[in-house]
Amino acid sequence: MHRPYPWMLFAPLLIVGIATLEGLLLDRFTGAYDWRAYFASLGDLGIRAVVSILPLGLAAGAFGWLWDHRLYTMPLRSVGPGSCSFSARNFFTTGCIAQTTGCAGSGPLTRCTTRRTS
Repeated sequence: MHRPYPWMLFAPLLIVGIATLEGLLLDRFTGAYDWRAYFASLGDLGIRAVVSILPLGLAAGAFGWLWDHRLYTMPLRSVGPGSCSFSARNFFTTGCIAQTTGCAGSGPLTRCTTRRTS
C-alpha cells in the first residue's frame, strides 16, 4: 500500500523526543520539571495509538478466518450475481433506514405511516 505521507508515521516519535529533550533541559537548568505529567501524557499517547490500531488487527484476523472458512465463492463474470447482491442489499437496508427515521416496527415490506412533528 502506498502511503502519501510516510513521515507522519514518525511524527509521534518526534513529538515524544522533543518533549523528552525539553524535560531534560528544564530539569537540568531549573531543577523543576513535572515528570509525572510527562509520563501521564506518554501513557495517553501510547493508549491512543493502541486503541486506534487494535480494531484493524481484530478485523483483519476475523476477515482472514471467514475467508478461509467460506462456503461458496460467487463468480462475478456475469451481471446476475452483482445485480442480485445489489438488490438484496437494498431490500434489507430499506427497513433499517425506515427504523432510524422514526418508523417503529416498519420493515422492507411495510409502509411507514408515522408522521414526524417538529
